[in-house]
Amino acid sequence: MEPRPGDSAAGVVAEVHRNGETWRGRAGDVLTGRHISPRAHFSIGSVTKTMEAVILLQLSAEGRVDLDESVQHYLPGLLPEDRFKEPISVRQLLDHTSGLPQDLEGAPATTPDEEIEQRLDYVTFDEVIRKTLRPEGRPGPGPHFSPGTRQEYNSFGYRIAGKLIEEITGHSYQYEAATRILRPLNMRDTRPTFPNRATPVPKERTTYGEVDRSGERSTSKVISLGAKTRKGGPQKPVPRLV
Repeated sequence: MEPRPGDSAAGVVAEVHRNGETWRGRAGDVLTGRHISPRAHFSIGSVTKTMEAVILLQLSAEGRVDLDESVQHYLPGLLPEDRFKEPISVRQLLDHTSGLPQDLEGAPATTPDEEIEQRLDYVTFDEVIRKTLRPEGRPGPGPHFSPGTRQEYNSFGYRIAGKLIEEITGHSYQYEAATRILRPLNMRDTRPTFPNRATPVPKERTTYGEVDRSGERSTSKVISLGAKTRKGGPQKPVPRLV
């Protein structure tokens, strides 16, 4: 297995399950030729959207959030009223019909070197929401279309969904994901990122400890989820990517 010419990936690792059989493949680093471990960990990126949706559906089943109530109701003042005059429902955040702008829309494009330098940066929900809706030095973006009239894949809506989870529960997104999804499903190889801390590189057969309600670690080995822009959130090894 080889990366395609021109790809910016450092390497490739894949796993395929079919008819009870498993195939694993990997490709070396295109620059150094170094082999990628079949147990390599990586950011699972937008797989975290599924987790956010599950948490909000659970909160809806618990009667703590109404999927058809507006973002403006739950998070007043978050969307600038002069640009976002129509209500956007929680459901529309989840099904990509909100019409919201994209993450950091209108910001100067980053270079490949900047992407590499910033790849492990931790970006909070508040920070990406502020930099998208109220950027410094340029006008803030408005809606792409009237909510509910079209469907357009949108990551920014899930930044707001993450913020909403924290607002409703009073807990960090890391805590809610750990207690509601990762721990019950025994997803021991999924680990979180935390602000001002190095991203952990899990070892094989690692275990995770407790995550308190603020998202802080009570042991050195925990699960990892975070609001990461462009660079994804949790890290998972291929065997556990389901």
